[in-house]
Amino acid sequence: MERVRRRWWTAAVTLVAVMVVLGALSTAVFQVVMQIAPGYRQDLADYVSRVARQPVDIGGVGLGWSGLAPRLDLTDITLYGDDEHTPALSAERLRLGFGLMRLIRGATTPQRVELAGLELFAQIDAEGKFSLRGLDTSGMPSRATQDWLRQLGRFRTVRLSRCELILDDARLKGLQPRFRLIDAE
Repeated sequence: MERVRRRWWTAAVTLVAVMVVLGALSTAVFQVVMQIAPGYRQDLADYVSRVARQPVDIGGVGLGWSGLAPRLDLTDITLYGDDEHTPALSAERLRLGFGLMRLIRGATTPQRVELAGLELFAQIDAEGKFSLRGLDTSGMPSRATQDWLRQLGRFRTVRLSRCELILDDARLKGLQPRFRLIDAE
């Protein structure tokens, strides 16, 4: 009986070790591919631009692990406004965490989203109408907010850290208040 238990224990430890080695190997291959094929980062930025319907720049792409769950790290992200030159928002890092079992089943929607260093620019005109700089916010807040919240509900965890809202209010005569969110989950 003791011998059977020891064999199961050895098999379990071997399986975990193989998973760790495969994870490290896939991360290393991903990093090498990103160095060899820098156009892939632009392809990813083009895809995100199509999905967001706004021009997007991505400074860097990396793959990491959080336990046995893979994580995609995007750095220096800028979403441009309608004029394609004015940043509507920028972020230092966007980290997307995926469940390993969900990926194996083919589900590619991330479970965890972490956004750090977000800068969002909002404007309020003389009549009190709110808009996000460079983005079409007509129809807000009712329908767009509901769609946004529905999309946000797909993630198990959303974490924001070091985020800042810069407000340009025409009624404040030159003052630009900044609102900071240190950490929220």
